Amino acid sequence: MLSSGTTERTFGAEPRITGYNYSHDGRWFAVGLSDGSVEVVPASGTAEAKRWKSDTRGVGTLEFLPDSSGIVVAALDRPGQIWDLRGTPKQLATLHSDFAGLIACSFSPDGKLLVTSDGDTAVRFYDTSTWKMLHEYRGVTLETFGMAFTIDGKHVLIGGPDDHITVLDPATGAELQKLPKDDDVIFQILPFGSDGRAAIAYFDGDGRKPPHQSIWNVNNAKSIPLSANRPLTGGGIVGGKLWVSSSNGKVLDIWVYE
Repeated sequence: MLSSGTTERTFGAEPRITGYNYSHDGRWFAVGLSDGSVEVVPASGTAEAKRWKSDTRGVGTLEFLPDSSGIVVAALDRPGQIWDLRGTPKQLATLHSDFAGLIACSFSPDGKLLVTSDGDTAVRFYDTSTWKMLHEYRGVTLETFGMAFTIDGKHVLIGGPDDHITVLDPATGAELQKLPKDDDVIFQILPFGSDGRAAIAYFDGDGRKPPHQSIWNVNNAKSIPLSANRPLTGGGIVGGKLWVSSSNGKVLDIWVYE
């Protein structure tokens, strides 16, 4: 636990952890395991943990609904599954894919829409009240690794190895704009603040350069490097603010990016 430095939960070495994520409110922590099991545990307190086994081995994607009532579970070789976490976990739906599996996904801030990227390169929008597909976008030639709704829910940003960041309209699934990007591959997009900014994380597809980050402003289509005194080791959005971390010897420094 960050506030006290205490260990809240320990997971064994086998089956190994293949994916993990926190709920949006920070109350729950989910891990996916190599045998297809999923475990959702309270981040603090004594609430009951939930564990079940899906038919998906090597769970890599875990994404909570904004209200933590459900979760997306997926592996790279299987379509995404929707699981209800109210009471005993139960599967509600299986998402569509022409082939391969779910790579990334994001919920709208109000929880009414889910956008996914799949190994067949399609980007799909779903109505979370029915889990029916509403729109499909096929304007990218390679897989999308990073995607996110903007803070106001009016746009979806997607990116990967393609030479641009694409801005989509969640109401129609249509392309609104293409923004230039760095030559490297986008693997994470983190919108934050109230002025259209998003942190973009890149990696070198050839493995020759370390990962790096930039800050994009969707409103003015301008980008600046995300700079720090030491290389960043992680980041995430808490309360609409971008938090980043960097190792400092044996200490992990964590702060709000302004």
